[in-house]
Amino acid sequence: MSYISCNNFSTSHGVFLASIAKIVEPSYYQEDVKDPHWQKAIAEEIHALEENQTWTIEDSLSKKKPINSEWVYKVEH
Repeated sequence: MSYISCNNFSTSHGVFLASIAKIVEPSYYQEDVKDPHWQKAIAEEIHALEENQTWTIEDSLSKKKPINSEWVYKVEH
């Protein structure tokens, strides 16, 4: 089992390290959609993509080749 020792840090820094160490980043969409915090993050990201006109929805019969995309689940500190 791994652990983080905060013995050599100030109390406030130790509290900060403990708070970020307990955050679990989901590995799969099925995990992600169950958490309200990740649901909010996904909704905000989709909203930003739409506002920036990052993508368009095209008829699947068009001659344009679709590109793949994927979500990367990372917590920004």
